[in-house]
Amino acid sequence: WDYIMEDEFSMGNVTHKEDEKWILAFAGNLNKAPFIEQLDEVAGDNLKFHLWGNYDKTIENGSCIEYMGSVSPEELPHYIAGCHMGLVWDGVSVHACEGGLGEYLQFNNSHKCGLYLASGLPVFVWKRAGLADFVEENQCGFAVESLDEITETLHKLTKEEYEKLLVNVKRVSENVRKGYYLKKVLDEMFKL
Repeated sequence: WDYIMEDEFSMGNVTHKEDEKWILAFAGNLNKAPFIEQLDEVAGDNLKFHLWGNYDKTIENGSCIEYMGSVSPEELPHYIAGCHMGLVWDGVSVHACEGGLGEYLQFNNSHKCGLYLASGLPVFVWKRAGLADFVEENQCGFAVESLDEITETLHKLTKEEYEKLLVNVKRVSENVRKGYYLKKVLDEMFKL
């Protein structure tokens, strides 16, 4: 799930001011993410979602959604680096990762998670996702049971806690961009 990138990629200086909305990035094939049509249910007044990817329907930019279009995987990290966090979610519901694609998150290491971390963004992942333990152990994001939990989590998050998340993400980001996790697994396999 590494996201190999050039060394000169600059993660920017992501900050969050108390009076601004949190912006979560979600990138991918939006056609297989029907939960995005329910994001207004969980956004509250302090949360906005920026969406990137292919989508066959028209997305009305509204109170919590802004459709950013579709860009190449090489360009995408530069676009999402202006967000505050990334969202690793799939399936038909904002309340749980349901359906085949949602449940698949339990067993894979999401390339989407690698994208966000490589871009310098802390992540929200499903509590039962394959990468949830990694995210919590490395303190580079939050594992949630439902997207309903995001607004409250962000409401309680202090500036200092967010800055600590960013420091942790920077460390993980360097590893993800250099292919460290793949190399680590290969090294372990060849030791057997």
